Amino acid sequence: MRHSPRSWFVVVAAAASVLAVTHVADAKCGPPSPVMAPWSGSVPARPVLELLVPDWGTYEGQKMPPHIAAKDGSGVAATVTVKPDTVASGLKTFRVEIGAAQPGPLQVELLDDNGAKVRSWSYVVDAGWKPPAGSLASISMRQVHASWTCSETQTTNLTFDGGAVAYRIVAAKSAADLAAGRTQSFVVPRAMRTFWDDAAPPGLPPVDLELGQANCFGDTFDWSKGDVVAQVRALLPNGTEQPVTDKPIAINRP
Repeated sequence: MRHSPRSWFVVVAAAASVLAVTHVADAKCGPPSPVMAPWSGSVPARPVLELLVPDWGTYEGQKMPPHIAAKDGSGVAATVTVKPDTVASGLKTFRVEIGAAQPGPLQVELLDDNGAKVRSWSYVVDAGWKPPAGSLASISMRQVHASWTCSETQTTNLTFDGGAVAYRIVAAKSAADLAAGRTQSFVVPRAMRTFWDDAAPPGLPPVDLELGQANCFGDTFDWSKGDVVAQVRALLPNGTEQPVTDKPIAINRP
């Protein structure tokens, strides 16, 4: 039986679509790696970074809090204090406080339990570092429901223009609870793909905060209490946080 050129095109296009979907799913079913926020660039003399550690992947089974080492361009070690920050079932985050560092290159390394380097990040300490003027942005929301052989995604995604590598979601059941401090806090990366990227990829992917079960990665956010009222904050490398919205926003459970 002969096939017309059009029918062959349809078959090939369909096969290509299946391969493309499989490739995307497989990429995010590979082992994720820890992310440091920010992962490069200028930092103040006493940097405060945020380490995001997946519950599984290349750092699975290591003791917590993670072992972080830092040294300047001359190889002189800087003091490092690692403090637990937020916990979701698929993601733990840690505040990494680095003592006074000399202006110039700064190397920060994540080590395993045996002292071997797992990942490293390079910065430039700038005594004149200043925070951005602000991080306010208009937030769009969408819900994502998808499934495949590897896993599934059930998330509420927040998209907006922003320059931070990680953001904090401070959530409460109501505006009154939020004002009273009865909250839960979750730190998430600007994009989930960063867990599969190089330690310091070039450029910044668009902000797309995935709250919920994000593919094979696991849960980045606790939706067990239903819809929330929340604040979104950009994490800065001096340890401060800037609001993304000038008032709390309602976020629906996916």
